[in-house]
Amino acid sequence: MKLISVIKTMCFISAGLYVLGLTQDIYLDDIDTLELLGNLGIILVLIEIGIVLYQDQDTHKFSFKTLFAKDTLSLSPLEQIANLLGRIGMVMIMLSFIYNFIDN
Repeated sequence: MKLISVIKTMCFISAGLYVLGLTQDIYLDDIDTLELLGNLGIILVLIEIGIVLYQDQDTHKFSFKTLFAKDTLSLSPLEQIANLLGRIGMVMIMLSFIYNFIDN
């Protein structure tokens, strides 16, 4: 099994485990709003990474050139949605971090 396949599978499994833990915390009413924001951001970023790795099956080359140098116009619609979700997730993580830093 290739390393990329393992990383891709671990991204989706980690996102699923985060969703299960998040639903359990919401059900038990044991979650803070900032924790919810950060965890949702992590879930979105993990889904983005998994989708980008899944869509890049033709090259299977994991490098900065193939990952960051892609033009957004040449991406498929699924990759564009995943890219948007990842950006939203990163903003959610940063907001959670900033509010936790200011609050303490």
